[in-house]
Amino acid sequence: MLNKMKFRTRVLAGFGLILLFTVSFVILSILQVKDLRNESEFIYTHTYTVSNSVRDINTYIQTMESAMKDVLLAKTQQQFDQAIDTINLYHIKAMTQFDTVFNRFLGDKRDVGIAYHTFIEWEELRNQIIDLKVSGKEISAKKMVDGIAAEHLNKLKEKTKVMTDFAENQANSIYKEATATHTRKLYLFTIISILIVLASVLITYVVSESISRPIRKFIYKAQAIYQGQGNDSRRISEEQLLDHSVTELTQTYAKLQSEIKERERGEDTIRVQYQEIHDYSEKLRLFNEKLEERVIERTTALAVSEEKYRNLINGSNDIILVNEYLGDGTSKLIEANDTSCVVLGYTRDELFKLSPANYIEDLPDNYIVDSIKRLTREKQFTHEQIFISKYGKQTPMETVCQLVTLQGKHVILSTSRDITERKHAQQAVVESERRLKKMIHQSPLPIVITDVKQNIEYFNDKFIELFEYTLDDIITADDWYKSCFPERNYRDEVKQTWKEAIAKAKLENTDIAKQEFHMTIKNGETRHCEFFMVPFDTSSMIIINDISKIISTQKELVKAKEKAEESDHLKSAFLANMSHEIRTPMNGIIGFADMLRRPDRTPAQSDTYINIIYKSSNQLLKIINDILDISKLDSGQTFMKESKCFLNVILDELHSQFTRDNSSYDGIEFIVNKTLSNEETLVLTEERKLRQILSNLLNNAFKFTSAGSIEYGYHLIENNFLEFYVKDTGIGIPKEKQEIIFERFRQVEETFSRKYGGTGLGLAISKGFVELMGGQIRMETAEDNGTTFYFTIPYKPVGTSVATVKKTKKKGYKWDDKLILVVEDDVTNFKCIEAALKPTKVKILHTISGNKAIELSLRNPTINLVLMDLILPDINGLEATQSIKKMRDNLPIIAQTANAFREDRDKSIAAGCDDFIAKPFDENKLLATINKYLINGTKVSANSPNKSIIQ
Repeated sequence: MLNKMKFRTRVLAGFGLILLFTVSFVILSILQVKDLRNESEFIYTHTYTVSNSVRDINTYIQTMESAMKDVLLAKTQQQFDQAIDTINLYHIKAMTQFDTVFNRFLGDKRDVGIAYHTFIEWEELRNQIIDLKVSGKEISAKKMVDGIAAEHLNKLKEKTKVMTDFAENQANSIYKEATATHTRKLYLFTIISILIVLASVLITYVVSESISRPIRKFIYKAQAIYQGQGNDSRRISEEQLLDHSVTELTQTYAKLQSEIKERERGEDTIRVQYQEIHDYSEKLRLFNEKLEERVIERTTALAVSEEKYRNLINGSNDIILVNEYLGDGTSKLIEANDTSCVVLGYTRDELFKLSPANYIEDLPDNYIVDSIKRLTREKQFTHEQIFISKYGKQTPMETVCQLVTLQGKHVILSTSRDITERKHAQQAVVESERRLKKMIHQSPLPIVITDVKQNIEYFNDKFIELFEYTLDDIITADDWYKSCFPERNYRDEVKQTWKEAIAKAKLENTDIAKQEFHMTIKNGETRHCEFFMVPFDTSSMIIINDISKIISTQKELVKAKEKAEESDHLKSAFLANMSHEIRTPMNGIIGFADMLRRPDRTPAQSDTYINIIYKSSNQLLKIINDILDISKLDSGQTFMKESKCFLNVILDELHSQFTRDNSSYDGIEFIVNKTLSNEETLVLTEERKLRQILSNLLNNAFKFTSAGSIEYGYHLIENNFLEFYVKDTGIGIPKEKQEIIFERFRQVEETFSRKYGGTGLGLAISKGFVELMGGQIRMETAEDNGTTFYFTIPYKPVGTSVATVKKTKKKGYKWDDKLILVVEDDVTNFKCIEAALKPTKVKILHTISGNKAIELSLRNPTINLVLMDLILPDINGLEATQSIKKMRDNLPIIAQTANAFREDRDKSIAAGCDDFIAKPFDENKLLATINKYLINGTKVSANSPNKSIIQ
């Protein structure tokens, strides 16, 4: 292929290829540099820009956070306004940076949206905090800043940190990728460079070889021509050959020069024409440059003007909108400032696509036309509107509309200012006035309102209710003083006190001090009242607090305090006395029980010791019963259980008992007085409680009477009541002790060195029982002249015939065919039960465990009855009873416990027990109760004699 080309063509082709390689190399280099620039620009315009914008947002947020603290700490309005302006300024800047982040962020733009919404929500929290600050609730505002606002701010910072971390990670990733790409391209570029150099060398060699080979061949053939073909003797040298060639070339060159001169003359003509064209082009260039300079100047001026205009409207905290009037009753938004975008939540492009009705509530259809008509009459007008943001937030605005000409077009310039705080303030004032009126009207305290001349303007309902005065009764201040303070000297004192209090408050710039006076109400009563005066600009409010009950309560509290202190003293005395009363019979029981263990005792001594132990046990049991009775009375667990009984029989039995128990009192005459016949004394009453009342009164009579007489009895009084009495000639009761004698734990003698014993509970129990039975108790006494106690109970006769009541025989039972399960964990109690059951020949199973009792009851169907202790070491007796009753519902279970309260009986019955016996139990009662449930049991008579009771 090269052989067909001319030498010049070959040279041009060779150098052209080399030039092509060189240009390709340069272009490749430029492309590589451009790629590197694009990568750098990409990193800057996206990752670094986002990172910087997020950093700016964080800076603005920190500045706004600091400004919020300045709002809370602001002491003056100027400081408050300055802090608010700072918050609004950096809020707008932050919103601008959010736009930048949203446009440049390469990650999930939902993160940007979440951060943006969090920022907007924080704005609402700021507004709430500012509202609290404005309304004076600084503590609530501070708590909100440190609480929910701080949490929200931390949440916002976390969201912005996500974007920052993503941008930084993206930048690092892009940088690493660019570095790796650059390294690969550098290697590729080096290889390509080497290949280009090798290709250039190869091309140079090929071209030079293709040129030199024909020249060598030409020389060879030329020599052959000059020497003659095949004639070596006429061989010509290369120099000679070149001389001939030069001659020919000279001739050819001369012809070429002639042709060149002709060509130069043509070029001169062309050059002259070109110069003319060039001069004309230069003039056009200069003209274009001047024209471009003027255009640049105008453009620059216009840009500066537009920048100033944009800075002006974008720097405003108000919404500024520019609408072009299109002439057909519609308008087109052509400009909106940054505040518009921030408040409404739309971008400018979104706003330009919306009509005003999309973001202004209840906008009339002909709003634009009406606004144009109105603006032709007025320079501007102001009205209120409700703006609705993209997210539905409603903001009240005060809008000022102006008709201006902009670039030859009629436009409506509207400036809208947020009046939320004003609306809240107005609403707060209205609500405050409404609440104040309602509070005054419904106040639990009497309130009086006077005008500047001290005339009465208003009484609230509480004043009229408590003091009964109305506006018709009191009109002026003189009417007030004369009606409420009728005594002249006291009225003058009240006036002077008020005058001095008001003067002192003005002098010291303080509130008027509270005053206390005795006020006379309309019905003539006197009330102790506090007066609070609150002066206003044109009126005064007087608040009155009736503290009559408080004063009375304070006096009662003083008495209660004194009584409590006395009770504390009584507590110590009672504990010491109770310790003595319990230890005395316990000493007899323990001491004589120990003597019974002596082997040298005689049978007579044993009987004496046993009698003493029995008597001491009954005395101890009486103390315990007294404590239980007073506890039941205090807790409301004492209940009436009326039955038929003969009053004369009760009095005779008590006479026999006290005659026997007090046989050592030989100098005392003991008299019983019965005024009704035996038939008339068959009544319905609570026999046990009646016996206990009389026993307590008789015990006191014998205790405090050393000589003389003791008389007791009854008589029928009016209203169908029986009045019982117990009269003694003992020491009597001092006057100062008569008021306390029926109180718990109180006695006439309350020192530690007491002459008379007792718990101090007898009279308190008697009083409680009498009142429970529907009667009253009283006394007549004089110191050293004896005491008479009277008490009444309802008279409820149930028959008039003579009845004969026999004492219950002590019965013997034969249960040798029965099996009883005794569930008792205390060995002593079990031995007592075992001894009581031994004469009946009954078979006994014993266990101390509730679980074992369940097992025995289910495993032994021959068990006829269960005595169940309620307090057991594993499960309690109630749980054991429930389990047994589930399997053997017809098996009788009798509960036994030392807890004698009614609620314990109720719990036992509710758990399934068939009956209840309180410890310590009476043997006869125990056997009778068991026999009631052993239906097939056989009764046998005991050897005890029968005794008839005289009716």
